[in-house]
Amino acid sequence: MEKTGSVHDHEIRFQRKDGREFSLSINSSFVRNDSGVESGVECVVHDVTEKKSFEQALRFEKEKLELILGFNERINALREFKELVDFIVTSAAKILEVHRCSLMLYDEEKKELFIAGAKGIPDEVAKSVRLAVGDPIAGTVAENREPLLVKNIEYEKGLKRANRPYYKSRSFMIVPIVFEDKLLGVINATDKDSMLGHEEVFNNVDLKILTAIAREVAVTLENFKIYKDLSTLTITDPLTNIYNYRQFAKSLEQEMKRADREKGDLCIFMMDIDKFKTYNDTFGHLEGDNLLREIGGIMKSQLRATDIVCRYAGDEFCIILPGADGHGAQMSADKIVKAVRAVKTFKRSVTISIGIAAYRPGMSQKDLIACADKALYQTKQNGRNGFSIYEE
Repeated sequence: MEKTGSVHDHEIRFQRKDGREFSLSINSSFVRNDSGVESGVECVVHDVTEKKSFEQALRFEKEKLELILGFNERINALREFKELVDFIVTSAAKILEVHRCSLMLYDEEKKELFIAGAKGIPDEVAKSVRLAVGDPIAGTVAENREPLLVKNIEYEKGLKRANRPYYKSRSFMIVPIVFEDKLLGVINATDKDSMLGHEEVFNNVDLKILTAIAREVAVTLENFKIYKDLSTLTITDPLTNIYNYRQFAKSLEQEMKRADREKGDLCIFMMDIDKFKTYNDTFGHLEGDNLLREIGGIMKSQLRATDIVCRYAGDEFCIILPGADGHGAQMSADKIVKAVRAVKTFKRSVTISIGIAAYRPGMSQKDLIACADKALYQTKQNGRNGFSIYEE
């Protein structure tokens, strides 16, 4: 009690048998008789549960809004796909306070959804899940392109027992990810956190939050695809779809530095198609272009995943072989020469010539390329259809 003999807005929280809480606000003051002597206490009690719930909801929405704004800022800075996917599912799970969240992307070629990233779902389960558009339940959301909020699957007509094993709870949400009417995937959330030990039910506020997240994810995924496409355009040759000269120069510089740092081996090839001009003039530029594409594909198929195949100019190609010594490089060159010679589908028999140069500490890019070029010239002098290694 205050010195004035009164208590104002004293709040007490109670818990019902079912675990739900309610709040009461108490205002009290002493009652005095005609002589001014305190003779009792007068109390006024108000149920302020609704008011407290409203205030709590406002605080909740403010906190969630701040989290979403932070999500929107960070997601646009990510440039690696795995990092992006992991961030989406982890952040969405945190914002929504759920144990399970998954991002399913749409495979346009197969018309299927697959799990690209997940939180709270075992990897073996995530990798095995593929749903056709129209399949229950995520496939239906993808087909209709409408968000789905299920408060209790047992009471949802048409959904009961249709849920998959990875829907452990009865309440969940699925929201489509759509960019300019183009389906990109869906995002799922289930197993909402509970402070009271029983299963929590998703509500419309949760659905609004997941929908806001899905909108941002749609824009980011589309921008990511454009970014990747643009990145690919800047480093690949559009005709052969292998690396261009710009990427060759950049990669060679990196591999030379690595060889210096690790005291490792490094070789490069300079290669061209024997009598390509005659082939082009005889069969036309379209067939010439087809030949260049085929040769690029053959080289990639015969080399290691770590080898870097590039188009240098015209019918010239260059290959970087990190970690390869002279002997290993000659074995790789022999494989390519034989693979090209064995092809029977070209308009006529086609052969190639290769020049090999091994990197030595202190060499410049220009020096290394010049050595490979001299070796290529030596192969031509020896009758083409083979390879030579530069020797001083």
